[in-house]
Amino acid sequence: MPARPAVSVIVPVYNVQKYLGKALSSLKNQSLKNLEFICINDGSKDKSLEILQNFAKNDSRFKIINQKNLGPGCARNNGLNAANGEYIAFLDPDDTINKNSMELLYNKAKKEDLDVLAFDYRTVDENGKILSNIRIKDRLELPEKFNWKHLPYVFGSLVYMVWNKIYKRNFIMMHNIHFTPCNLAEDCAFTFGATLNAKNIGYMDKIFYNYLQRQDSAVHKVTDKNMCVFDMLDDVKDVVEKSGFAKELSNEYDSFVEGSIPYYYNRIKSRPEYEKLCSQRLEKKYHKAAQQAIQERKFVFAKISELINALAKKGN
Repeated sequence: MPARPAVSVIVPVYNVQKYLGKALSSLKNQSLKNLEFICINDGSKDKSLEILQNFAKNDSRFKIINQKNLGPGCARNNGLNAANGEYIAFLDPDDTINKNSMELLYNKAKKEDLDVLAFDYRTVDENGKILSNIRIKDRLELPEKFNWKHLPYVFGSLVYMVWNKIYKRNFIMMHNIHFTPCNLAEDCAFTFGATLNAKNIGYMDKIFYNYLQRQDSAVHKVTDKNMCVFDMLDDVKDVVEKSGFAKELSNEYDSFVEGSIPYYYNRIKSRPEYEKLCSQRLEKKYHKAAQQAIQERKFVFAKISELINALAKKGN
């Protein structure tokens, strides 16, 4: 019987043929060989599936799951259900990880019996130029092992994204930590759930992950699919309530909700419908803050339109 994989790396894939080969190569070339790569083809219409199949044909560690287009939240949940590794990691299909990442992270997490191990990352452009290095230690002073009570705030201290951490699989399954079936911010409930439930969290002061900045990525798209933000907020609320620390986290959760409203307003196409859902889906105590935030955004958009029109009249 083959040995259990040390780490399962989950990769949601949707129409990323331009970047996917580089991402998968960074997995294939990992110094730690006892790995599996769960690649979920989320209904891609380009050559992404063909690229996945070519990697799987030559390396049995690549496993492909096909699904209709349901978004990265559903894709990652399906990946979790299929994963066999002792630890779970995540890679977005346009990003890459350094060659020794999984080996160093797994060895530390295993040795120290960590539920979650966070690490640093850099942002890069499409030419590979480093734009910034994001280091947790620049913002926080942390003990060698810690839990959420050592953090100044739960929602974001270790960053929202799921991919700058590895997670013990049994811990994730025991607490039913999952992703919101959503296109954007689907990882908030997962990362917050992991942070709140973990008894032992570690931090490795090394940059392992290369986060590609591109204008056509999902985070920049204006689409009504992002209405699922309300599902995400419901999921995060459920995570907080089930943690048993709702009272301690009430102010922080309120700030998270009130900050999310204007952020997602920018990424919605049918903004009147979004305003309507704010009044229907949010608790009444958030209505005033939501209305104020939306009015501020409308004012900003109006000023931008005025500037664009003025420049157009000047022939710019």
